[in-house]
Amino acid sequence: MAAEFWRRELGLDVEVKVGDETALKQQRRTEELHGQMFWEDSEARKDAGSSILSSYGLPENDVRRHDNPELFQLVNKTLAVTDPADRNAAFNNLYLRLRDESFHLGIGYLNIPWAVGPRVVAWQPWPMSFYPSNLHGITLK
Repeated sequence: MAAEFWRRELGLDVEVKVGDETALKQQRRTEELHGQMFWEDSEARKDAGSSILSSYGLPENDVRRHDNPELFQLVNKTLAVTDPADRNAAFNNLYLRLRDESFHLGIGYLNIPWAVGPRVVAWQPWPMSFYPSNLHGITLK
């Protein structure tokens, strides 16, 4: 869908390649995939703490997206917030900073449906989670 949009609206010569996630992540760490868009459909989540840490908070990580000491400090300060209401505000502040500096480009989100059985009366998984979540909130017949 994105490739077709880029072809039609931007006039780009786009080729879609589908591959194994582990192999692609290994290639992404080399020169092999430089200049290419890498799109994963499994990266949505309720709380992006783990990906924020690996991409922006660990100076020793070889796939980090910057070398700014002040940004490392902001990421770690954000991740230290544990109260849910305060954490949402802290992450919003961090996301605005990352957006303004164009460290990462999110091009879309596909909602992932979860199947349930006939015994399930109610279940509200977390809205931005790529894994089955809020299992303690399932109500059964």
